[in-house]
Amino acid sequence: MKHLRLLLVVGATLLSSTVWAEGGSDRAIERIAARERAEATLVAETVKEIKQLGPTAAGRSEAQPACPPAK
Repeated sequence: MKHLRLLLVVGATLLSSTVWAEGGSDRAIERIAARERAEATLVAETVKEIKQLGPTAAGRSEAQPACPPAK
């Protein structure tokens, strides 16, 4: 009877740790997915702002005329 009780305690302990581990991984996966969605939104907004500002905002500036000489 003592062995059976010990086996039940050990089994319950192992099972509860497995359940906790699964719950933790689910939350971690949800956080990763939320970060990816936020990053995609930020990139899309940044690209939209760059397009609105024009070509010089993206670092694609054409050659600028030289400054006139100082007087």
